Amino acid sequence: MTSIRSGITPASPDEIARVDFMACWQPISTAPKDGTYVLVATGSGDWGDESESNPHIAQYDPGAVTGDWRIQLDGQHIDPTHWMPLPAPPRD
Repeated sequence: MTSIRSGITPASPDEIARVDFMACWQPISTAPKDGTYVLVATGSGDWGDESESNPHIAQYDPGAVTGDWRIQLDGQHIDPTHWMPLPAPPRD
């Protein structure tokens, strides 16, 4: 990539997309509690392993005994710190 000025390199489209994605995370206290599925994550930021820190599709479960958030894939409970709306599904 060509430098604009000495020592400054423009961000790549992938870097810009990651910044926009990360800006969408909101505190879990602001998440909908009406059964809407959302993307949730813990605040550890250690993504890539098989832990709760990976983002999950989940919904609030007010009747849960072991936790308020249930992962859509396997029904396990999670204690997320952040959420964001799910993106629109692909078209085609």
